[in-house]
Amino acid sequence: FFWYVTLMAVVAFLVSLMLHRKGKGMRL
Repeated sequence: FFWYVTLMAVVAFLVSLMLHRKGKGMRL
């Protein structure tokens, strides 16, 4: 269970970084 929560956290973190890098070009 712990590895699943960690994986979700990492994925969310990476997505957040990608969205910030793209800036205003991509809004959801």
